[in-house]
Amino acid sequence: MSFVNLFFPKSFRLLTKADYSYLMTDNKVVRSRTFMFFFKPNQVEHARLGLSVSRKVGNSVSRNLIKRMSREYFRHSSVKNYHFDLHMVARVPAGKLNKEELKKNIIHIFSLLDHELSK
Repeated sequence: MSFVNLFFPKSFRLLTKADYSYLMTDNKVVRSRTFMFFFKPNQVEHARLGLSVSRKVGNSVSRNLIKRMSREYFRHSSVKNYHFDLHMVARVPAGKLNKEELKKNIIHIFSLLDHELSK
């Protein structure tokens, strides 16, 4: 059995207001019906992810599920190898999806993002 490093340390997260403010100026956007990704090149050797899930999306259980599944997919994806800051924003329709639909939508938005980042 091989060891796969699936960590999500603080260095892979957007943590401060300054991180988010930097990202919201002169950024690029990828949109789907359920999610939006804002992204911009960064100065570190890997991608950093920030998640925003508003209370309008659903109750705490559904919001935490969205965040948990998004972080999990980020850990497994090749997106984390790019030198970009990423801010994933969940839209209201995301809270109304079941687990399977949510997983498909997360995979879809990450594949759109991967395509944009590889240009």
